[in-house]
Amino acid sequence: MLSAKAIVIGLFAMVMSAVVSSRANAALPIEFEFRGGYTQTTGTIYSPGDTFVTIVRFDPAAPDNAASPTLGDYDYLTWTAPRPTSTTPIVFTGFGEILTGINEVGSSWSINNGFSYVISIAFPPGTFADDSLPPTLNLALATRADFSAFIPTQNVDLRGSITSLLVRGVPEPTGAATLVPLIWFSLRRRTRA
Repeated sequence: MLSAKAIVIGLFAMVMSAVVSSRANAALPIEFEFRGGYTQTTGTIYSPGDTFVTIVRFDPAAPDNAASPTLGDYDYLTWTAPRPTSTTPIVFTGFGEILTGINEVGSSWSINNGFSYVISIAFPPGTFADDSLPPTLNLALATRADFSAFIPTQNVDLRGSITSLLVRGVPEPTGAATLVPLIWFSLRRRTRA
């Protein structure tokens, strides 16, 4: 006869399996890791020629907040950017957006924190078919790729050119990590009895 503990563990395993399989079918967050070199560093701890890394994490299935068919406006999950006066990066969450655009002049992808930090990448006309959030960018096609942190109240003007992009999916933690210790603990207690 099954014990109550075995039934609870079995039910927990079934629920966790359903959660894990449903997440497996969902889109994983994507990270864009941009690298480049500074070209202007007024009021910062950096010098022209120093390198930087900035990482944008977003949900590729995020809804478009703009009604326009030529302008996309998407929330990002996090944006880790260089801090002008410290080697510790700043992480933005909860404000700012990723903007995509298409028009006769060109296609664009940009991100801002709602204030003074911006990544701006311009592409030739026709690079993007629509204003949807692209899961990758081809920097080889870009006519301009810049990072800036302009804070006039602090006399900070940090600017740089983006030279490379690494795109990766970011797996989210699953409930399976909780399930294994629970089963081990349950079996260990059962062998002692």
